[in-house]
Amino acid sequence: MPWADEGRLGRRIDPQDLAGEARPRVNPHPQAGAGRDGRRVLRARARCVVRRHRGPALRIYERKTAHDAVTCRVDPDKLELRLIEQCPAPDVLDRLALPIVTAMPLDLPIVPGGVEPPLPSAGPYYAKEYQPGRVARLARNPYWNAATLRSRAANVDEIEYRGRIPDEAAAAVSRGEADVATFAAADQLGPDLVRDLMHRYGVNRGRFFVRPRLNRVSVVFNVRRPLFRNNPKLRRAVNFALDRAQLVAAHGPLEGRPTDQLLLPGRPGFRNWKLYPYKADIGAARRLARGVVRRRDVSLYVPTTPWGTTVAAVVRSDLPPLGLRVHVKTVATALFANVLNLERTPWDLAVVAWNPARDDPVAFINFALDGRHIGRPFPGFNLGRFNEPKWNARMRRVARTEQGRDAAFARLDRDLMRIAAPLAPYLVENALTIVSPRVGCLSWLTNAWPNLAGLCVK
Repeated sequence: MPWADEGRLGRRIDPQDLAGEARPRVNPHPQAGAGRDGRRVLRARARCVVRRHRGPALRIYERKTAHDAVTCRVDPDKLELRLIEQCPAPDVLDRLALPIVTAMPLDLPIVPGGVEPPLPSAGPYYAKEYQPGRVARLARNPYWNAATLRSRAANVDEIEYRGRIPDEAAAAVSRGEADVATFAAADQLGPDLVRDLMHRYGVNRGRFFVRPRLNRVSVVFNVRRPLFRNNPKLRRAVNFALDRAQLVAAHGPLEGRPTDQLLLPGRPGFRNWKLYPYKADIGAARRLARGVVRRRDVSLYVPTTPWGTTVAAVVRSDLPPLGLRVHVKTVATALFANVLNLERTPWDLAVVAWNPARDDPVAFINFALDGRHIGRPFPGFNLGRFNEPKWNARMRRVARTEQGRDAAFARLDRDLMRIAAPLAPYLVENALTIVSPRVGCLSWLTNAWPNLAGLCVK
């Protein structure tokens, strides 16, 4: 079910806040919601979600036994989650604030495909109705006490999600039949419709909004293949040879902004190091490539997205000055990651979008480049099979850092791209949102989706 309205618990928790605390305490949503039969779901009947959801996204300790290391204790005023392990991950509070973490009744069954609504909630709304692909309806939680968490907006009485294709959704909002439509990328609408919306409403002037989301698009090197294996000079040469401005333009209007770094501008840990130019520097690329091009033919894999072939054309035109001939292969988007993950797939370069759920440097560096994430689709996916012990050790050490964690990640970002160059980032994608004339105020989540619960309706 969509979770565009699910925000974080207040501000982002800085890992420095945990310094010196071996047992931090977390106070999640203190109230619970309406159950199937209208009963109140008492705090005493809430279950620690970490015990139920044992996936790696919630691995909140450096040891791999998160589901055995959490206890719940209920007192008259709050549900207290006490971490009893001595070495919690520095970003534990960020992980517990993910939208997938929630309180739930002890007797809620585990059902393939999900339980039937109504579904209890510890927030201001509960799931009243859900028809896959058609409609999802969130109704106000009668037991929610706004005074206990004033930072959590709950302005509207009901939120209804309607399943529509992008063009129809945009038209419905323009006609006032719906209030909000958000699109993960501009290519979902097509360049002509995007230009029409820009001309009709302007950008960020009250009706049509463009915001950077947590998504990085890169040209990834397969370092298990002979051409790029143990060849950081050639990987750096490709970074200099790619024309990032042209690559971004190939995605279409308002698709995003160029980047040359692993971390995203404006997000935790980012520093603008200006490592590679946005316009190709062929001279620098040729100097680095001299003597390290082991063969001329290069296979480039791209997904069957609206921009896949145009991006491939830019890459194919940028690399011949290095002595490389690019051969393009398109793969169905739904199968793309799985095909790249097969060791027998003969790809050298691939255009890959990486959009983790967490707004944390670990998600953009460690999950994509640490050797232990090779072949693991969640929470990380190291498709390029980058696996160098010294960099693995540094990534893990920085992830455990408490004091100065963001600054340590900024230096790691700089050094990885300047020395090892495991991939060539070139785009931070935008999300696009259209609102109806009756929407008065709007706030945003870190993933560039609007906070639907915080809307003001005229």
